[in-house]
Amino acid sequence: MDSQDASGASPSSGPEASGAAQVDNAIRAIQHKKPIPTIDFSIHTMDDGTQVSTKERFCKGQNAPLSPLLP
Repeated sequence: MDSQDASGASPSSGPEASGAAQVDNAIRAIQHKKPIPTIDFSIHTMDDGTQVSTKERFCKGQNAPLSPLLP
């Protein structure tokens, strides 16, 4: 008879073994994770492929809105 218990499962397939495998996979994922990409959120790529800065005004000649005159 092979190394199976009365339930038909091998001893290494219990909850402890699957938990250990999950911990090993988590440690491996942390050790081999990719570096965080540097994203410049102040540059926007338009539909035609041109890049514009979001720090500058699109319409430079725009005046501030006028507040209504109170009587």
